[in-house]
Amino acid sequence: MAQSVQIYSELILRNLCAGEAANQGSILEFNGVAIISSVLRSKAASSGPDHGLVRFGLQVLANVSLAGKRHQFAIWEEFYPVVLDVTHPDQSFSFYSMYRFCAITFQKEALRQ
Repeated sequence: MAQSVQIYSELILRNLCAGEAANQGSILEFNGVAIISSVLRSKAASSGPDHGLVRFGLQVLANVSLAGKRHQFAIWEEFYPVVLDVTHPDQSFSFYSMYRFCAITFQKEALRQ
């Protein structure tokens, strides 16, 4: 029962953030990115993660990111704080450069193993 309530809550949140600037702004104002990140991390770390719930959480973040660079930066900062501190101290970045940095980093890690 609790899991279905959580799924419906994320579905509602996802739909509220689709193209609605006020709701997208509220996510930042009330620390929603950190909350969603916490839910995603706990679900991903659990045995038998709920992929539907993770997918909905990522969709919420995708909808929030459409509001602009400030929102995008908040999401990147939550998930990759060290990467931003090291590579983009002035907070001017592009998703392509972040993608390349992460891909190279993960590739190096895979080669070490």
